[in-house]
Amino acid sequence: MRTDSPLSLDVDQENRILFYRLYGTLEGFRVSALMQTVLDPIKDPWNFDAITDLRRFEGSLSVADVEAMAEDWYARVGNKDAGRRTAIVTDNPATLARLPLTRGLFPGRILTVVASLDEALDWIHEQRALTPEA
Repeated sequence: MRTDSPLSLDVDQENRILFYRLYGTLEGFRVSALMQTVLDPIKDPWNFDAITDLRRFEGSLSVADVEAMAEDWYARVGNKDAGRRTAIVTDNPATLARLPLTRGLFPGRILTVVASLDEALDWIHEQRALTPEA
C-alpha cells in the first residue's frame, strides 16, 4: 500500500512476511529510523520473513547505512530471527555486489537479491521448503 511516507510496510500475517517498500529520494541515513518506526506496531517481527522492495528507491544506501540498520534490528530482536529470510528486490548492481557484506551484518538471516516480487516470494517459499521451521 502506497502512503505519503517514503517507506511503507505491509504485513502478511497468514504467510508471516513483511513487505517493505522504499520510494523516492530518501537519504540513506534515515532508512533505519523509518524502518524501526513502521515496525513498532508489529508484534514479534523476528517471526517474519521479509521482502524489501528497492525498485522505486532513488536514494542510496551506504555501508554505514546498512550497518545502522543491522545495529537497530539486532538491538530490537537480538538473535531471535535466526533462520528467517530476507529477499531484496532491486536491479541495482551495487546492492548485489554488496550482498556478502550485508549477509555478514545480518548473520542470523538468510539473504538474497532478486529482480522481481514474484522471484522474492518464490525464493522465500523454496527456502522454507529447504529449512522448515520447528
